[in-house]
Amino acid sequence: METARNVQRHRATMDEIRSFADVMLRELDSILAHLGTFELQALPSQAQALMNLVLSLAEVAPAIEFYKQQAVIDGYDPRRFVADASFKLSPAY
Repeated sequence: METARNVQRHRATMDEIRSFADVMLRELDSILAHLGTFELQALPSQAQALMNLVLSLAEVAPAIEFYKQQAVIDGYDPRRFVADASFKLSPAY
């Protein structure tokens, strides 16, 4: 999923990215409140879809706030980036 979000960010125009972010930011508090009613590891399909949209917002935020373009300034070709889907950032308890 992370690689797919990265690819989509580079395919979209900045106008599309800003429009998406504007809509998401307006609804973010209610989306996060809703998602907070579920266990992260057991999200129902509709909640997972919302979570994916939140993750997409996190993907495009640097493009809007820092780079002012889809690509990382002086970055490498994004097609070289392939996320390791088995790597989990959350700690194991």
